[in-house]
Amino acid sequence: MNGGNDPTHDEAVTVTLNSVRVCIPQYRARHWRLETSRKPIFLTSDAPLVLWRPETPEDAYQGFGLEGAHEIRFPVSPTAQLVLVPGRPGASAEEAKLSRVISCNQDLADSCEQVVIGHPDRHAALDRVQLSKRGPTLRFNTAPGIRKNPDGTEEPMGDILHMYTTRR
Repeated sequence: MNGGNDPTHDEAVTVTLNSVRVCIPQYRARHWRLETSRKPIFLTSDAPLVLWRPETPEDAYQGFGLEGAHEIRFPVSPTAQLVLVPGRPGASAEEAKLSRVISCNQDLADSCEQVVIGHPDRHAALDRVQLSKRGPTLRFNTAPGIRKNPDGTEEPMGDILHMYTTRR
């Protein structure tokens, strides 16, 4: 970009916004669900957005992103979280079972950097999560990059670097 020089302000903003545009169809193809709890036991953290899918053997050597996530979770209060799931677009609300909240809280703790936050009157919710001694590890992998052209054809673009964090 920019002949090997640092990007200009306009170029930096354009690259950022273009990456967001690529994600819009992924968000629009999902169903919004509000999960609630009568007790304020949902936790949050310094990395509150949780991409989740069931564990797979591939977790040992590759990550996943928005497209591979079965759920995208975001706690919005001690009694609620938003969850985006594949399916017809729309919205719904449901009360989450205690086991679901505990599982979601553990997934959130597994992906936090340093801090997990809970309601000050609900110590049990914080006591239930297991914190690792170290946060998620940043890992790298290389693979051949493929560029899809506007006409639908594909062409190689050289090796790309895949960065991901471990889940546990």
